[in-house]
Amino acid sequence: MGLVRFFGFSAAALLAVSLVRPADASLLTFTDRASWRAAAGGGVGDLTEDFNSVVSDLPYSSLSIRVGFVTLSTSFPFGDDSWRVDAPPDRFPPPPTSVASVITNIDGTTFATILAGTLGFDRFGSIPSSVLDAGQKISAIGFDFGPSDSGGAALGFPEYHGTVIVTTSLGDESSYTNTTTTGGFFGIVYDDGELFDSLSWSVPNGVMRRYSGIDNIEAFTSVDNPDPLPQPATIAVFGLGLLGLGAAARRAKSTPSVV
Repeated sequence: MGLVRFFGFSAAALLAVSLVRPADASLLTFTDRASWRAAAGGGVGDLTEDFNSVVSDLPYSSLSIRVGFVTLSTSFPFGDDSWRVDAPPDRFPPPPTSVASVITNIDGTTFATILAGTLGFDRFGSIPSSVLDAGQKISAIGFDFGPSDSGGAALGFPEYHGTVIVTTSLGDESSYTNTTTTGGFFGIVYDDGELFDSLSWSVPNGVMRRYSGIDNIEAFTSVDNPDPLPQPATIAVFGLGLLGLGAAARRAKSTPSVV
């Protein structure tokens, strides 16, 4: 019976330690690809997509599309092909009278348009937002984003450039900002190597919509980070487990054997 109690205490102690989670991870944001790659483990990500295999436009506002490891869709179906993988010659920028086609490419090649809207707030009703699914767990993702024209302003439409919010499948938010003439690089990675599988775009409070194009997507499926240091709660529970093991061992030693 003493051995039963001993192993029971052992299992309980180990289980208690395993159930203690480390402190909340932080989502780190980078504005240059080199620093992001270093934080993600070094080298080049094992997943890449530049959309250059697409030679004709592929809308994704009604049905999701997959290009390489990337699947693009919208938060709800919408009858507008502004959500698209846009192959040259660009639809964006459009003739000057158009108000929806104001996204510019990043490097002169095929790119994906990213639109973020608001439910029930836009003059057209509700505008869906873009969603990117990596199709597997990833530890880091980065991409180039381009500027967004304000061609609709003269016709009474809002500015389409500015800050856009990006949310991972774990619920953590980051953001990037474009202008009418500038874009940049956006990369994220969790500081303890947490994995996620998708991104969704949204707008800040009080904003109707934001547009941008993205290209040269790169992702890592693992991060070579060292194991995190034990958290105080983990150390405390581990100590309690050791005390339990010691008590069980003393009881086992003092209990008379049954012949």
